[in-house]
Amino acid sequence: MSEERNRWIDAIVKMIELTQKGDMKWEARDSTHVREKDDDSVEAVFYTKYEGKSLRLYKLVYTAYKAVSPTTLYDVVIGAAQKKEAYRTSKIILDFVSEEGFKLWTYPEVNALPDLLSAVQYQTAGINDFIDALLNDDKELSKDNN
Repeated sequence: MSEERNRWIDAIVKMIELTQKGDMKWEARDSTHVREKDDDSVEAVFYTKYEGKSLRLYKLVYTAYKAVSPTTLYDVVIGAAQKKEAYRTSKIILDFVSEEGFKLWTYPEVNALPDLLSAVQYQTAGINDFIDALLNDDKELSKDNN
């Protein structure tokens, strides 16, 4: 199982490298189709195609529940049903999707997925181009002032 998990992580690391080099291009799209429940939220959804496969990446914020210990002696004595407390949490989801956008398979949850999302956001926001333009403007201004 450990070897399989390492393989999943290695694949994500490779996707990060390809994204950073620009060999794997992502685009942001509408997020309304990926919510499973009404209280779910998704900031942005990113799509790419690589080796004939379509991939969708996004951060899902959803409500989860945890068991709460009995708070009163009455709860303990009568064996009240276990109480649950709601809380908000999130996870990064990488799906293989059909041409129409239907989920075909979801990638296993691994620790490297947030790093992939960060690389994809950086790429699609055009941060490198922005910084290059900003720094070139500084160089032009310093030439003009001399």
